[in-house]
Amino acid sequence: DALSILERCIQDGENKIDEDKIKDLVGIPKFDFVNNIVKAIIEYNVENAIQSTNDILNQGKDLDNFLFEMIKYVKDILVFQSTKKLNLYNQNELEQIKKISTEVPKMRLVQLIYQLSELQSRIKWSNQKSVVFQAEMIKLCAKPEEFTKYNKWFIQLKLQQELVKQYKCLVVKQIVLW
Repeated sequence: DALSILERCIQDGENKIDEDKIKDLVGIPKFDFVNNIVKAIIEYNVENAIQSTNDILNQGKDLDNFLFEMIKYVKDILVFQSTKKLNLYNQNELEQIKKISTEVPKMRLVQLIYQLSELQSRIKWSNQKSVVFQAEMIKLCAKPEEFTKYNKWFIQLKLQQELVKQYKCLVVKQIVLW
């Protein structure tokens, strides 16, 4: 609860309590971490996304909290893009949000919200949270043309599997008839 968080803040001997200190205590990632990885995804920059992911994992941040913050941040970019208003951010953070909002279409933001929400559900039940998270970050950084190639390959594979399944059924029927 809030009182125990306040007590933990005071225990370190400093009389200063700020937002970063509280976020650190409760495991909420700092704005820069969230901004960096979302920016990397929007720019299709796999290297930066993986580096940001490694930074988060090396600091021991909870991936569930991090994903929650990512979803909220992408939603806030979408809201800013639509209304040009946000109240929860300082001026520097608003400038970064403004810059990102000019670089990405609304539908990509909506798509990211859905994809990150699905990832949040998958990670909740996974034994390999960091592996699933990193794989999804790579997938989210795939340019549309790369994803189209993957989809075509995946569709062909599914068709081949279906043909094999139908062939097996045909062979079994012929054996039964003999």
